[in-house]
Amino acid sequence: TPFMTDKGNATATVGSYDYYRSTVDVNKVIDEASSTAIRINAMVHDAKSSRDVVSSQREGLAPTLTWGIGTANQISISHYYLKTNNVPDYGVGFNSTTRLPMNVSAKQFSGTTADYEDNVTNMTTIAQEYTFDADTKLNTKFRKSNYTRALWSNKGRSSYPYTTLSLAGPRGAEEDTYALQSDFSKKFATGTLKHELLVGVEYLKENLNRWSFDTSPSTTSPRDSCVGSVVSGYTLITDGCAYGYGNQVKTNLFSYKGNSYAAYVQDMVEFSPGWKILGGIRQDWLKADYSIPAQVNFSEKSYRSGLTYQPNEMTTYYMAWNDSFNATADLYQLSAGTGYPAERSSTTEIGAKWDLYDGDLSVRTALYRASKEWERNTDLESTGSINAKRRHTDGIEFEFAGRVGTALEIFGGLALMNAKIDERGYTGTTRQNAAIDGMTPRNTPKYTYNLWTTYRVDPQFKVGGGVTGVGSRIIYGLGTGVPTVNTVPSYVRFDAMAQYDIKNEYTIKLNIQNLMNRTIYESAYENGGFVVPGTKRAFQLTGTYKF
Repeated sequence: TPFMTDKGNATATVGSYDYYRSTVDVNKVIDEASSTAIRINAMVHDAKSSRDVVSSQREGLAPTLTWGIGTANQISISHYYLKTNNVPDYGVGFNSTTRLPMNVSAKQFSGTTADYEDNVTNMTTIAQEYTFDADTKLNTKFRKSNYTRALWSNKGRSSYPYTTLSLAGPRGAEEDTYALQSDFSKKFATGTLKHELLVGVEYLKENLNRWSFDTSPSTTSPRDSCVGSVVSGYTLITDGCAYGYGNQVKTNLFSYKGNSYAAYVQDMVEFSPGWKILGGIRQDWLKADYSIPAQVNFSEKSYRSGLTYQPNEMTTYYMAWNDSFNATADLYQLSAGTGYPAERSSTTEIGAKWDLYDGDLSVRTALYRASKEWERNTDLESTGSINAKRRHTDGIEFEFAGRVGTALEIFGGLALMNAKIDERGYTGTTRQNAAIDGMTPRNTPKYTYNLWTTYRVDPQFKVGGGVTGVGSRIIYGLGTGVPTVNTVPSYVRFDAMAQYDIKNEYTIKLNIQNLMNRTIYESAYENGGFVVPGTKRAFQLTGTYKF
């Protein structure tokens, strides 16, 4: 967001595995009289990985022009552009009878040098904040977005070396969305009651076209995907695809058009010193047409409520409950036409926050239950359309952040979760296997934690380190058969840094990722089959210039 001061910074990073990244952030005042300024963020990124062949190339630009900054009529126009070109990593394959290797070779990559994942995002936003008086505002935003995606890659496998392809559903898509939101806020009093009223409307238009890329073999029989392809190392020796490996010949076209409308109102009322109560309701209407052919037509309400108590400026206690409807056509594409109810999510939470040491250190805790009904599946490679008819997670969280003394900064958190599928879902219109009832949802650890601390040795030199931990997770397919459960092991990752500042203008910083060089499986494919390792030990050196 632009502001009324000329200021900027530029960074450059180099690191292990051919890691290169540069960013720039510049704010420039254009006209003092009209309070007009422009801010531009830009980024280029080109990096390989501790896994052979895997790479990531990105470029981004985000300019914002704002006039009337700090006045009663502030207007902004901005654009967000991000282009990515990756060789994706589908990780390491395994099954329920084979333990994951605890030392993964960089050569255990399942694809070829011709694999790709290309994405382009463009978002243009126009926003106005109109202030009638100190207690009354109108905020309006309009955004047009366009997303294009293309993927041609291989699934993770556990046997090496590879001589044939194992394609992960090559596909592409283009989506356009238009969103308009306008809300009116007003502070006022009725007798001894103090109100903070919010009233708004929203509109979302979605238009998507999706397709597969043709993987017909160059021979007429058999009709398997690109049969006859031969791989040596990561190079395609024999191309068995009729239209060429990595082609963009479209097949299995699919589309939808969706329109969502909403109106909402909420009020926060201070009814006694330090006590506030919140209530809100939102009505959504969603109508979507799919090329299956099928239609979705939902009319749903969502609710918000809460109670807070602040005995003083440094302490807050709260209770909250919400029940919401997901009003996007994208969510329902795999279950369109099946007649299932809309997906709903609800959360009940109690918590507290304390500011200690004159506000230098904040501590927060919360106890909650999060529930979901008619949970949709968004995995295009899965046959399941409803992940669960009903599931819930009971959890407790602890967080702290701030400064202890003048030199030590500390940030950390712990989350403990107990999740369960209460009622299984559906594969198409067929109920999934009864063994799924009572199981832990896929990819859900029992705990996660993180701790990061820095210590300023002197005014110019700072060192730091931290740890991140994630509990074990299970993954399995959803279907009519008894699920085969795979377990992804827990992990602990240590990171470190050192930073040197020069005259408040220059900074040199060294980051070390995965300090202990452990094999870590950071992400997993929910339906089972493969997991993706995190980086091996990596060094990154960053220089920053502030001007």
